[in-house]
Amino acid sequence: MLKISANTDNIVWVNASRNKTLSNPTYLMSLEHKVSGERKYFIPENITSISGGTSDDPRVDIFKFGVFESGESLTGSTSISLENYGWYYYRIYEQTSQTNLNPLLTTGVVDEGTLYLYPPPPDEVSYQGYSTNEIVIYDEDKTPTNHILQENEYHLLTENNELLTQE
Repeated sequence: MLKISANTDNIVWVNASRNKTLSNPTYLMSLEHKVSGERKYFIPENITSISGGTSDDPRVDIFKFGVFESGESLTGSTSISLENYGWYYYRIYEQTSQTNLNPLLTTGVVDEGTLYLYPPPPDEVSYQGYSTNEIVIYDEDKTPTNHILQENEYHLLTENNELLTQE
């Protein structure tokens, strides 16, 4: 399973070279959202040799691509735009072309699996007025004012600190 984030450049490690039949392939990657069916084809930047690996080492391939809201570049220095967060199926195809985005024109699939796209971290602007003073942190030496933990049970207290019971 691959994990990537929106609004950033991502680096993924895959096993495409284990199944390659071409001596020096260009890889085409497809992503298909499991629920919406949204589909994207792109050529990820292969940084395997830049990252210290070799193209002759079939154990791992390292790809880099960005996921941003706009400014797609589907070949070369890759940047894609995806509408949905969550689970995707991914497939990696091998090919000789450095520009083809059609999987029917490739040699075939060399790796596949699942990928999870996380949403971008929350924008600080959307949390204005929210400070750490408002966060309640559990301290085992101090009994919280709104609940008590007792023998693996959870009991609620009213505003007057009276035990709320269920009949």
